[in-house]
Amino acid sequence: MTASLGVGVIGVGAMGRRHAENLSAPGSGATLVAVADADPGAAQTVAGALGVTATTVDGLLADPRIDGVVIATPPETHADMIMAAAREGKDVLCEKPVAASVAEARRAQEEAIRHGIGVQTGFMRRYDPFYLETWERIRRGEIGRPVLFTGISRDREPPSRSYFTSPAAGNLFVESAGHDFDLVRWLMDDEITHVQAAGAIIANTGLADVQPMDTGFATLRLSRGGAASVQVYKSAGYGYDIRSEIVGTDGAVTVGEGPSGGATRIRPGQSGPGRYGHWLERFADAYRAEIVDWVRRTKADAPYRVTLDDGIRALAVSEAAERSRREERPVPVEG
Repeated sequence: MTASLGVGVIGVGAMGRRHAENLSAPGSGATLVAVADADPGAAQTVAGALGVTATTVDGLLADPRIDGVVIATPPETHADMIMAAAREGKDVLCEKPVAASVAEARRAQEEAIRHGIGVQTGFMRRYDPFYLETWERIRRGEIGRPVLFTGISRDREPPSRSYFTSPAAGNLFVESAGHDFDLVRWLMDDEITHVQAAGAIIANTGLADVQPMDTGFATLRLSRGGAASVQVYKSAGYGYDIRSEIVGTDGAVTVGEGPSGGATRIRPGQSGPGRYGHWLERFADAYRAEIVDWVRRTKADAPYRVTLDDGIRALAVSEAAERSRREERPVPVEG
């Protein structure tokens, strides 16, 4: 447990670079060995800033100094990357969604099991101190039995047009709501059985050719009778806004609640509780805690806190939500 874990990062956009920086920081328990990216220039930039090697994906996976791999590439490459890492015996932290489809994710899972590697899904909200406190309060029974979940996920502004080169990027339920679907399962300690969802492009009509919706809403039925609603929006203007409320038979608990009492208008640029400019700002502590925990558990060959199966189950809900949106009806969660 005292030896440092050699790690490589594949994909060094905003997310991958943050992981690389956290791995390089004191106290991570890891040694960042190399980074790789489809854009060699991006890999060189990050490698130069952090004093590590820039290489190819194949070169990184073949490097004997590397024991674990962080995957932060476009979603449609995740399954192939997990399987390639498995064949080289490298444990994995993979950003969500874990694959472009549940079927691909299951194939990657089979390969991981075959080669005996561990895979953690990058649901960093489970590491956020406020969400952890909420989970602990619910487990202690402070609100009784949880029966209703409400989740709000809003971005300040949509990504640039170039972001939508990834097929998954235009699917709001896969690309954004997956975190909330995982929170429902985790905080409610239950499985989602049915979804009814709707969505439209309302604020960013200039992106209609690459993004079918910038606004989405899903209602979820849980196996033990509870219910949930999840709202996602890509153009809030005033900031990055993540909130959750869990109502139980004996109270409620909220995360990320803004100003309370009376009607309040929130303007772009106006500061206040729960308002951030970007997800890397809001969840900075969570990303650090996530990488430290993944490194520690990988070194100890211990089970991961967030498994590949957790990622697959959230992806199954995302697929059901998208199908419900297209077919305009409630659909069961499969896979």
